[in-house]
Amino acid sequence: MSDTDDVMVEQFAHLLKPFHFLFPKQETARAAQCIVKAIETPANFLIGIPDLLGLDNVFFVLADWLVPTV
Repeated sequence: MSDTDDVMVEQFAHLLKPFHFLFPKQETARAAQCIVKAIETPANFLIGIPDLLGLDNVFFVLADWLVPTV
């Protein structure tokens, strides 16, 4: 998971480079890291809701029905 986070931070930092003047000491990498961490916490919570409710199997069946495998 941390490899994925590092890639996301790197990509986000690249997107922020044109706006470097908005960040103290022009640290777009640190800003990108903070933004990615702030985004992933609510996203992880939302992804975990079906599991907390015991509905994760229902969602897997629904996903298989919506996106059939070849």
